[in-house]
Amino acid sequence: MYTQFDGNVLTITNRYDFTNLNKFKFMYNIEVDGVKIEEKEVEIFVLPHEKCELQVDYSKIVCKYGAYINCFLIDGNDIIAQTQHALDFEIIESEEKVGFASLIEDGEEIIASGDNFKYTFSKTYGNFTSIIIDSKEQLSSKTEISTFRAPIDNERNIKQFWVFENIWQGENVDKAFINVHSCKISDNKIITYAVYGGVSKLP
Repeated sequence: MYTQFDGNVLTITNRYDFTNLNKFKFMYNIEVDGVKIEEKEVEIFVLPHEKCELQVDYSKIVCKYGAYINCFLIDGNDIIAQTQHALDFEIIESEEKVGFASLIEDGEEIIASGDNFKYTFSKTYGNFTSIIIDSKEQLSSKTEISTFRAPIDNERNIKQFWVFENIWQGENVDKAFINVHSCKISDNKIITYAVYGGVSKLP
């Protein structure tokens, strides 16, 4: 499924070669500032490589951050295709002036805190180890930088050059680590100088 949105018209294109889109459930919702304000399920009949148009009417939107129409093609309990388009909106001008978060060093951690949030940054790992918003932890573990992508079948003859297959070759990117050289607060920013690389290899 491919969709386009222009004005109030949603165009749905069937990219299948043999399957009519009426085999699936099609739904869309309108989301404003992260809150779903409308949701609708529509029966569509779109032959392979054909298009159909839906009229989507919505009232004038005034919001702080943005408004979107989200489209879903559903097979049973599975979403098999999903698209999103920005909607026209008028932005709310906020009179509230929000200052910087408070940054405090506490041993090997830097704490950024404010109303209803607390971020913990580790000077040892060079990353966040905790993000608490409205008293709820958002992380299951510390955040980590990764540059590794698992090799696909066509790369079977070169994957030994970046994964650990033997002690003689490869950059060991699948076993990479970060070595933090310095971490400090400067101009209300956390400035970290670190080296990232594979084990026992030049970064």
